[in-house]
Amino acid sequence: MTRLKSFPAHLKTGLMLAGFLAVGCADEVEPGALTVTWRTAGLSCADGAITEVRAQLYSFSGTEPVAEGTVECDANSLRLDDLKPGGYSLVLQGFQDGCWTHGARREQITIRADDETEAIDLPLDRRRRAVKLSWAFPNEGGCAEQGVEQIEVEVAVRGTITRVVPSLCRPGSLMIPDVAPGSLFLTLLAYDVNGTAVMRGQKAFVEGAFDEICEDVVEVEVPLTRCVGPTC
Repeated sequence: MTRLKSFPAHLKTGLMLAGFLAVGCADEVEPGALTVTWRTAGLSCADGAITEVRAQLYSFSGTEPVAEGTVECDANSLRLDDLKPGGYSLVLQGFQDGCWTHGARREQITIRADDETEAIDLPLDRRRRAVKLSWAFPNEGGCAEQGVEQIEVEVAVRGTITRVVPSLCRPGSLMIPDVAPGSLFLTLLAYDVNGTAVMRGQKAFVEGAFDEICEDVVEVEVPLTRCVGPTC
């Protein structure tokens, strides 16, 4: 039986080191980059009253951005470097003196190793908002004391009814998502258990006033008054 000769110790060490280096090189992946450009409805930042633009890149496994950057809107371009290759979503925000007024989104962004990805000419549109709506009765007492079973909210943007939102009358508030920009008019009708309208309330935002509220969610309270006569 022939016995295999073993490698000398110094050769073993060299081979092991070479193996480690080879594995390390195989695992190393060069980062990529993303360049973003944008446009506004008025074709200029001044027309849209946008002073700054922020880009945030999100992975599909987390809620915090993995990379972000902010530049003056007139720069018209923003670059994010040192990005791990993979799939992402991009959120672009336009600010007017610190107030978030415009937005754009790109769901599928692919970053490749040692390469530059481009998201070109994203439209910065006036952003849609969520309205957190509550109502106030003219005197103390809740829905039951007022004889109110259901609340119906009519949402009109620029004079056009975009939706009607029904809700059981209950303490707290009603969330209305994705409200379009523009002049906003909310009409509330309160119905009794028989489906008869017994109370009414309205709230109006003139053009631009709703958009310029900086909070992500606009909180609105609408006072209700009792209807006079057979109809509201």
